[in-house]
Amino acid sequence: MSARARHLLLTILAGLLVVLYIGLLHHFTAQGRPSVIGGALALLPLGITTAWLAWVSPLRALTVGAWVAIAALLAVNHEVLAQQFAYIELLQHAGTFACLSAVFGRTLAPDRTPMVSVFARTAHGSLPDALARYTRKVTIAWTTLFVLMATTSLALFFSGHIAQWSLLANVLTPIIIATMFLVEYLVRRKALPAEMRSGLVASVRASWPAFDRWADTWSRLSDDPPDRKAQAKPVD
Repeated sequence: MSARARHLLLTILAGLLVVLYIGLLHHFTAQGRPSVIGGALALLPLGITTAWLAWVSPLRALTVGAWVAIAALLAVNHEVLAQQFAYIELLQHAGTFACLSAVFGRTLAPDRTPMVSVFARTAHGSLPDALARYTRKVTIAWTTLFVLMATTSLALFFSGHIAQWSLLANVLTPIIIATMFLVEYLVRRKALPAEMRSGLVASVRASWPAFDRWADTWSRLSDDPPDRKAQAKPVD
């Protein structure tokens, strides 16, 4: 199988797994009942992320041991986790957007550089006045979206609309974020000259520093394995 075919297959497989995960998590959350499976699904992204951070830590033995101990503690208390897993999702969803709104919002102070302006500098270097004004407006737009997402999440959850909240948190959120990137890209094409614009992928890469590392890892997974015969040393 060629590298391109392997990359396409892995991409499709990853996409299907993400869709399956989102569907299952929404299914168990929307029911509004205790669920051990729902609790495990709610903790899965956090568990994978923290496991990776523990593995790459310079203190690997200590951090991996701590990760295993916490995982064992959660497994022992799975009944409590099953009862409260919706609150774990709420903390991850509303908490993430609240933190993002604070991080982006504080950069709008007069003595600070707007967050999107910081991202733009990674692609353009110094910013012309027109681009600086535009990136400030985009920072305001993202901050507004983050505030709306956090407040809507809290309002739906604590008003008892768990099914609607789950739809927002688990299904609509990635669609809304992707749509925001697309809309901003289309507006940028109209508002800025070509020399001040970057592509959609470059925009995502600038706003997500981990993108390059993820892309390199994904590329290595999909590349053809090296030819061992070509690497073998000749025998005298």
